[in-house]
Amino acid sequence: MPVLAGLTGPRNAVTAGTVLVGVIGVALAVVRRARFVVVPIVVALLVSAAISTPIVMARGLVNAEPAPARPDQLRILSWNTNGALVTPSAIASAAATVHANVVVLPDISSGDQQGILDAFAGYQLPMKPRSVPASGAKVLVLISSQLDRPDAVSAGMDMMSRSLVVRPTDSTLPTFVAIHAEKPTLSSTASWNADLAWVSDLCRSENVIAIGDFNATLDSFGGDRLGRCQDAATSVDAGSVGTWPTAVPTWLAMPIDHVLVTPQWKVDSFTVLTDRDESGARHRPIFAVLSRR
Repeated sequence: MPVLAGLTGPRNAVTAGTVLVGVIGVALAVVRRARFVVVPIVVALLVSAAISTPIVMARGLVNAEPAPARPDQLRILSWNTNGALVTPSAIASAAATVHANVVVLPDISSGDQQGILDAFAGYQLPMKPRSVPASGAKVLVLISSQLDRPDAVSAGMDMMSRSLVVRPTDSTLPTFVAIHAEKPTLSSTASWNADLAWVSDLCRSENVIAIGDFNATLDSFGGDRLGRCQDAATSVDAGSVGTWPTAVPTWLAMPIDHVLVTPQWKVDSFTVLTDRDESGARHRPIFAVLSRR
């Protein structure tokens, strides 16, 4: 099962690879001496590609432009900047470009918060931070001062987890769940599964938006949702647009960064931002525009 999980994770790349090798194998099959070895391999590869390609296409490879800004929207930017690999000014610039009013940074160094706030102020984006310190790194959520929402902030499953919950005192407003899930490994997936199960449990509540680096694709979720939370990208035909790593194009990369929403929210657009590929981060930023149904 860990091997199968490892192959379905990079489904885009595996699918493209099986098609390419299958086509090469068809060409080699014309060589009589190689035919008995090559043909069974080619058949297996082409069957695998025939199964996987429709899944990739059904989830969608549309990377549309962000929806135009309106006052009634939530405009959510999430970017795993891999600690200090991206400058605060570059983060603020990305948020300003898309007019974000909620920003989730799933992996920043503990001392970076003030520098990030100062950078946002320099771009005329006054933000209020929500965070809970953790060991070595922390998740930071920035919410525009214009949204004017008082919140109670708590850590995820424990103080050492890289996740937090931002609950508003006004029950009509959404709860934000920000997460940087553990990486699954061949030796253990326990912590990773626990992180996904925790999000799934929270998503059984009303009015929840879960955001961040899940280190998981839709294959890992077992579908296009966790609990009652729908994957925003899939709902607008962008579910196969990859976010990691930036070293390969989006159609080969793994879509492991997500925004998940409960049914109260309509996804106006979901975009993987490719104009920041030279920033130094290994993840691409994702940007979702949501409005109430």
